[in-house]
Amino acid sequence: MKTFKRLTGAGLGLTAALALGLGACSAPEDPDSPMADGGGMPEEPQGMEPEDPMAPQPGMDAPGQPNQGMDEPGMPGESMDGQMHDHGMHMTAMYLGPADEEFELRFLDAMILHHEGAVEMAEDALDKSEREEIRQLSQEIIDAQEDEITQMEDWRGDWYAEAPEERQMYDAQMSQTVEMSDSMKSAMKMDMDLGEADDDFDLRYINAMIAHHEGALDMARQVLDNSDRPELQEFAEMVIETQTAEIQEMLALRDSWYLDS
Repeated sequence: MKTFKRLTGAGLGLTAALALGLGACSAPEDPDSPMADGGGMPEEPQGMEPEDPMAPQPGMDAPGQPNQGMDEPGMPGESMDGQMHDHGMHMTAMYLGPADEEFELRFLDAMILHHEGAVEMAEDALDKSEREEIRQLSQEIIDAQEDEITQMEDWRGDWYAEAPEERQMYDAQMSQTVEMSDSMKSAMKMDMDLGEADDDFDLRYINAMIAHHEGALDMARQVLDNSDRPELQEFAEMVIETQTAEIQEMLALRDSWYLDS
């Protein structure tokens, strides 16, 4: 198994889930789940310490429903240009499905696409940002996540040789694995236009990448709960450690550059 080694630092990330808002992301069927029957997440979920970067915040709604307390990536109610707006991109949870024999296939397909979206955003930043800190962080994201995509593709080929080539997802309404639609693929990548290389580009990029990383953390947590494969457990822990540190780094950069804006 390929070993991933990244320089990481301690720190906590913001809590948010992946922005999808699709009907397929419905509540889990497990009656013991905090999201069962469309209910909201409890304020103090079991198994999460208060300092856990993935601990849900009050106001988080059921999967597939808008979170009225979280508008844009970054701070609640704050848009990616750093200004306060009434309408923003709602954040909702991405449910990968139950711990069945296809859970790991769905995770790999979802995370591969998600990583591809992060690489595309980072490449955009390399083209448009003049700050060395942004350029260095973006190159690190590209290098690490391209390697991780290769590893996940290898696992998919080894573990699911008979699986369809098309990316797979869980349809909670049908209670089965189905092929991803084009719109779902785009949502999984979190495709977005970060705009021109203006004075606020770096702020938009930081907020977008924070939200993107938080989506990866959400999916990695589901792996820790639902997969028994040591390789995926190690991979998920690495994603959590690395991307939590990168979130903290981006928060520090944002505070340094835009705290008074």
